[in-house]
Amino acid sequence: MAFDPSDYCPNPKCGGSADACGCPADHNTQDLMGCPHCNGLWYRSHGSMSTTCLHPQCGRDGSVVTRAAKYAPAFDADGKPLEGGEPW
Repeated sequence: MAFDPSDYCPNPKCGGSADACGCPADHNTQDLMGCPHCNGLWYRSHGSMSTTCLHPQCGRDGSVVTRAAKYAPAFDADGKPLEGGEPW
């Protein structure tokens, strides 16, 4: 089976590096953004409307969504189910 880079959570408390878990760090709960100025890719938190590139050498506005989030977070950063909404 091929590795899908969107099925990734860098939070070891709830998912781990190869297990998408539905927490706010899960790449499936984030928009993948592309910057037209530096051609960099970065992940935007669910619910954020920022278009400012997160690369330190860039930081310019105008990034666009290249892949929308697949779903909203269902767990907090500790892997506990969210009750009645999102963590922020």
